[in-house]
Amino acid sequence: MQILMFRHAEKQNAFREDPPLSPRGQAQAQSLVQRFPTGSLPGPILLFSSPKQRAQETLQPLSRAWRMEVKIRPELDERHSPESASQFVERIQQFLRTIESQKDTAQTVVFVSHSDWIAEALILIPAAQDLTHEKYRWWNPAQSMHFDLQEGLWHLREFTKP
Repeated sequence: MQILMFRHAEKQNAFREDPPLSPRGQAQAQSLVQRFPTGSLPGPILLFSSPKQRAQETLQPLSRAWRMEVKIRPELDERHSPESASQFVERIQQFLRTIESQKDTAQTVVFVSHSDWIAEALILIPAAQDLTHEKYRWWNPAQSMHFDLQEGLWHLREFTKP
């Protein structure tokens, strides 16, 4: 199984709880279509997004190009203010278990979340590489990691900066 994990593209600097993508973020989201043209990844492909508008908008160009629905997963949302650290970790682990329990090993899972979620997930993912290394700590908008999941271990194939 292949897994593509993305941080959402650049958001507007609007003073809103859930801002949309900026024009630059929209271009970053569109560039994903060129990076992953139809047929370049093994299928079936599952698309998952945080409930936040910017995360969903990041996957919209791929969703349209691949004619696939984006499934909204609350587990991918950024940490909520009343949420404890242990509740946040449990929510991330729940999503990781969902991915790892997929039966079709020839599929690709693509998901978009937030920097705080990704930082915590990199600690929790059972990986062949040290994902807690400093070079993986800070993620720019639209940054991604591409993994192969084999026998319960996530093997990093590519760490891409936009």
